[in-house]
Amino acid sequence: ELEIQKKTSHLYITPLPEAVPLIQRSRGTVIYGGSDPLFGEEHSGEISGLNHLKVYRIDDANHSLEVGSVNESLAILLVIINFYHEFFRDALN
Repeated sequence: ELEIQKKTSHLYITPLPEAVPLIQRSRGTVIYGGSDPLFGEEHSGEISGLNHLKVYRIDDANHSLEVGSVNESLAILLVIINFYHEFFRDALN
């Protein structure tokens, strides 16, 4: 089981605080909103700086990774798609 964990990459999108221990032991990518009321800076601080994780904070985005403007939210979706592409490209190599 531990060998599989070392080879597996996880994609965490707007995680909840309860996932932090799992995230800390995982390889992969975390994407969260900077204004997410469920996953605050104290939680992101617990996972930042870990060299086996890429952590992306979407400024001003909520738990749905949306912001006040529809156009800005659509622009954020494009950024997130690029994060997905990077994650899957890396996971398949």
